[in-house]
Amino acid sequence: MAHFAKLGYDIILQEDGSSFMHENETGRSSGKLGLESDQNIVKEIIVTEQDMVNSGSIGDSFLWVQTSFNNSFRQRYAQKDGIYDRTKDVFIPKQPYDSWTLDVNNEWQPPTAMPLDGKVYTWNEANQEWDYVAH
Repeated sequence: MAHFAKLGYDIILQEDGSSFMHENETGRSSGKLGLESDQNIVKEIIVTEQDMVNSGSIGDSFLWVQTSFNNSFRQRYAQKDGIYDRTKDVFIPKQPYDSWTLDVNNEWQPPTAMPLDGKVYTWNEANQEWDYVAH
């Protein structure tokens, strides 16, 4: 048995750099500006045999991408509502906050780094800063 992620949404990139999600049940699609996306949102994750995926009995086989529970390929295990990047052939976690950006290692980074003073912090999106969490 293997783990498979079902892709269900395209991320459509717009000329201004913003993006929106478009429901996709038939494969890749184009946005209103005609720009194609190489990223899809993961709808669900199942454990099954490759033959079951290939049979089409659980949906079009091209909508399913194998994921590795021990992160041995595609960088990490798929996450529901996370992203599959077809160009890089990697799974990317869901963006934790709107202000965070994806780095070259496919990791989400905050606008300012978390302090490294051994204390516990949580990101405050409204103020765009790290808040100390008192114990």
